[in-house]
Amino acid sequence: MPPVAVVIKNHRPVRKLFAAVLGIGFLVLAAYGLYGQGQRSAGLDFASLSAERDELSTAVATLRGQKLEQDERIAILERAQQIEGNASQKAQELFQGLQQRNLKLREEVTFFRSIVSSAANNKNLSIQGFVATPMGSAGSGYQYRIVLTRGLKSARVVAGGLKVVVVGELDGKPTRLAGESLSGPGNKSLPFRFRDFQKISGVLNFPVGFVPLRIEFRALDKAKRWRAEKVFDWPHKAG
Repeated sequence: MPPVAVVIKNHRPVRKLFAAVLGIGFLVLAAYGLYGQGQRSAGLDFASLSAERDELSTAVATLRGQKLEQDERIAILERAQQIEGNASQKAQELFQGLQQRNLKLREEVTFFRSIVSSAANNKNLSIQGFVATPMGSAGSGYQYRIVLTRGLKSARVVAGGLKVVVVGELDGKPTRLAGESLSGPGNKSLPFRFRDFQKISGVLNFPVGFVPLRIEFRALDKAKRWRAEKVFDWPHKAG
């Protein structure tokens, strides 16, 4: 029987325990070192982030201020443009109004020139220049104007009354409207008093459905020495 080999191992538990404790200590120190480095790095990153946040806050505040200034400038420019537009529109309206007024004045001058020209050689009482203008919807009311003349070289004043009659059709039947039915209660005739000429204007009110065809004027002075009659066809443009 061959001899049996016996292996003898040295058991040193204290040394192994020391080595294990030493390894754990190294691991703890390494972990603490890493933790400290992480804390320092985190501190640096936080400071950097805080500085960047402050810079961004400052930039945002600056941009807000610039936006407010820009909004104020835009509002001022819009207001100035609006004021300029309103002023231009008012100036244009004023100019158009002056043009219309100038046109009316020219028409008045032309009208009275024709009156003066025709009256220069006429010593009798005469009726001229009938004009009618609608006041509202067709057939409701008209404003009219005529001129009475009596020789420009006359020194005497003539006074009297003017009667107006409108001839037309109402519901297809011939109708004559005069006095109060035209101008209202108490208006049987229109008074006049002048030496050379006088412009007379008034309002004609027609019933609904009345179609005017012609208008008749009769002027008579108080002394019944002067008389004038004139018939005008109803102006087409007056409706």
